[in-house]
Amino acid sequence: MMKTILPCVLLASAVAGVSSAQAQTRPATAKTVLLEKSENWSAYAAQTGKEKVCYALAQPDNRLPAGLNRDPAYFYVWMDPSKNIRTEISVILGFPAKDGADATATIGTANFAFSTKGGNAWLKNPAESARFVETMRKGDKMVLKVTSQRGNALTDSYSLSGVTSAVARAAKECP
Repeated sequence: MMKTILPCVLLASAVAGVSSAQAQTRPATAKTVLLEKSENWSAYAAQTGKEKVCYALAQPDNRLPAGLNRDPAYFYVWMDPSKNIRTEISVILGFPAKDGADATATIGTANFAFSTKGGNAWLKNPAESARFVETMRKGDKMVLKVTSQRGNALTDSYSLSGVTSAVARAAKECP
């Protein structure tokens, strides 16, 4: 899972102009194309040589506590056919998480554990990826809670409007 965060960071950097120490370790050589904008979610494809990756992504529509200085956050559903990855779930938090801190994503009554490292998070149990995506499709809102390196309890809320279409479009591009 950690091996795909660098491409995520590179693609987020290319798509949104995010500056990150990880993104600076290698040049962003992928040609990124917007496939579809569907309400609050977007689907992208990126081609580097013969390899193609696709992903659906959204930014939080609410971040609490308000007024804290944070970088932009991005929630990904990632597909990399060359590595047989169909639905990897990852997050660029926009701030460094507390060392050893886990995060929790809540959709309706379902809770999913995430592991964190630095400013990134991944679904703790990759075997839950398909169930996580299915829960997202049925939900209206997702709430991600994590503790920052400074000890702040942070909450990012994501609308799930458009997630079904964006994930389907990304999956169609990267079967």
